[in-house]
Amino acid sequence: VKLQNGNLSIIKHPEKYPKSKVVEYLYADKSGYITKMDNYQIGMSALELGAGRKTKEDTIEPKAGLIFKYKIGDRVKKGDVLIEIRSESEKKINYVKENLSKAILHDADLSNTNLSEANSLRASLVSANLKYAVFCQVDLSKATLACAYLIYAII
Repeated sequence: VKLQNGNLSIIKHPEKYPKSKVVEYLYADKSGYITKMDNYQIGMSALELGAGRKTKEDTIEPKAGLIFKYKIGDRVKKGDVLIEIRSESEKKINYVKENLSKAILHDADLSNTNLSEANSLRASLVSANLKYAVFCQVDLSKATLACAYLIYAII
């Protein structure tokens, strides 16, 4: 931030960062475990909110974004907040909520779910002492590329 002449006080005091006009939440509709997160849908949802660009001429809305409260393998209870959705537009949030509700799957039973990839990834991040990673998903049938950041907080 300092090297790019950014405002360091926001890093030290995140409460100073401008707040989004609209904040909504996506809630778990049932109890269970997070079994899948569709990076493509999540990335496109963030893009729709303004957290990215569709074209190089588009502007980024710095107050827009998604805050995930759980990761794959976590247990959730019905009514838990899965995602905090931030935007300057209520219309955009309502559109995105519908997409995100399909992007995160949770099931009452983990016996049919293979979480080894997620657990392996988490272990790799911890062993490398990394806080985040970037994942890209290519869909050749649609000629698309979606990238999403995974932030892993070591508590």
